[in-house]
Amino acid sequence: MKYAFLLLTVCLFFISCKKHTSDVNSLWPCDIINDDSTSIASQIVGSWSWNRYACSTGNLMMADKDIKVTFNSNATFITLEDSSVIAQGTWKLKNSVSNQWELDLSSPSEYLKGFIMFCNNQVAFIDSYEDGCNHYFEQKE
Repeated sequence: MKYAFLLLTVCLFFISCKKHTSDVNSLWPCDIINDDSTSIASQIVGSWSWNRYACSTGNLMMADKDIKVTFNSNATFITLEDSSVIAQGTWKLKNSVSNQWELDLSSPSEYLKGFIMFCNNQVAFIDSYEDGCNHYFEQKE
């Protein structure tokens, strides 16, 4: 039952994203891929800029703050808001619901909750299945 609910949530998420493409390019033209932890870890390393989010209404909104996060290969991370540190510490991956991967952070960040999805140069942290927000980041050059 839990897996059926997660699958339904993900499907509804994709449908709702397609409704809101007039102002924002569609984020997920890619299929959901259940990568292994090594692949996820190598993809997440780098610097990311928060650019969109969707909360309880499902509406995809443009980011209203300058949030940047950097994940280092030595399993450390730092989250900045307007160049000020709002979270930093260590990260590791944990397997969660329906074989999806989430971050286990030594210093929690509301922007990095939920299971991880990649598409092209973007990453999403999908927390809507827990009544949270989905946060989308684009990789910085």
